[in-house]
Amino acid sequence: MDEPIIFDSDPGIGGILATSTALTDPRIDLKLLTTVTADGQIAKATQHSLNLVAFYQRNVPVAGGAAHALIKPYEPQSDVYNNDGTADYEYPDYETAPLPEAAADAMYAALCRSPKPMTLVVTGPYTNLALLLLNHPDCKNKIKRLILLGGALSRGNVNSLADYNVFTDPEAAVAVYQSGLPITMVSLDVNLNALITDDTINQLKQIGPLAESFQALYKKYLRDIPGGVPAYDMHAFAYLLHPEFYTTKKYWIDVQTDGPASGVTVADIRGAYHNGQTNATVCTGVDAKAFNAWFLREVSVIQDIFIH
Repeated sequence: MDEPIIFDSDPGIGGILATSTALTDPRIDLKLLTTVTADGQIAKATQHSLNLVAFYQRNVPVAGGAAHALIKPYEPQSDVYNNDGTADYEYPDYETAPLPEAAADAMYAALCRSPKPMTLVVTGPYTNLALLLLNHPDCKNKIKRLILLGGALSRGNVNSLADYNVFTDPEAAVAVYQSGLPITMVSLDVNLNALITDDTINQLKQIGPLAESFQALYKKYLRDIPGGVPAYDMHAFAYLLHPEFYTTKKYWIDVQTDGPASGVTVADIRGAYHNGQTNATVCTGVDAKAFNAWFLREVSVIQDIFIH
């Protein structure tokens, strides 16, 4: 792909595998890894990203970012995101250090250095991205597009309607959706409609020892939906590499910031409130079989890098 990438993520099981994909897939030109949390554990999150970079022997800079939302206090949501966000799986600690600047400033520096507009893939709360846009408004002409994990059209995962990433920092999501940049919203709907199936999880053990460790993580911590587990962050990279897997529609997306609907993404499906204008391409459907086949291929690539 002729497309330099900045990957901004929070810790967690999906984050480990997505970061591994970003670091090992030869089609991904990863220029910067940044980290974000909502619970204050940014040092641990950043160390995990540094460990993964060293583990795969890649030369990719890492910058720690926002530890809290712009305004909203943190509300714990799940045991999956425990003290350090990696579901108790331990990579070795390597003696490496993050960049001295915060994530938003590191993003801006990377954008300014790049001879080509960059794509930002964001799979955690949008706080770092909002800080980039608010503090460096001139960055927009250096950004090709945003691929955002989060938002929901039909049902949520922290309450009836809200997705975790938007719910955690709705004010940041407002800043992002009002930016005017090309946005693809990889919605919770496709995550719940294209699970990593039980058959796919069982096949991981056959790939190798590192893949087997991924299998153990998924089986232990993400068993809340019958028939499989959500892939979460991996859908953002599946869309990056294989947009043909996804059905999309263009909508105007608004984000609620207060009251019982705080964190809810509202799609103007009928085009009734914004004169037919749109501000996002929303993933509404996905080929689950193709996604699962791709997922296994990606894990095989990661395993091969691990062996060699």
